[in-house]
Amino acid sequence: MTATTLLQMAERDGVRVGFSPSGGLKASGPRDALAKWLPELRAMKPAIAAAVAQVSDAARRCGVCGQLAHFGYGVRLRQGEEGRWFCAAHRPPVDGTA
Repeated sequence: MTATTLLQMAERDGVRVGFSPSGGLKASGPRDALAKWLPELRAMKPAIAAAVAQVSDAARRCGVCGQLAHFGYGVRLRQGEEGRWFCAAHRPPVDGTA
């Protein structure tokens, strides 16, 4: 099972996974789901961290100028979809319809 697949399966049961600033694995969700998924999440921590780092390093640069980007479009990291990222200067215009 890949790290992305594991994250998707855990998320379906309500488990949210992240990392602390010190690099520790953090998970929250229903107690029964945590009991089910934490052992596997801990075992795959290096693969999860590598997948997150790979996406984070590559995906958050402006697609036009390469500067740090804060605006993501079509981003679904847990599904492996990096989407497109833009800085404020190159952010696509917002459709005026509400």
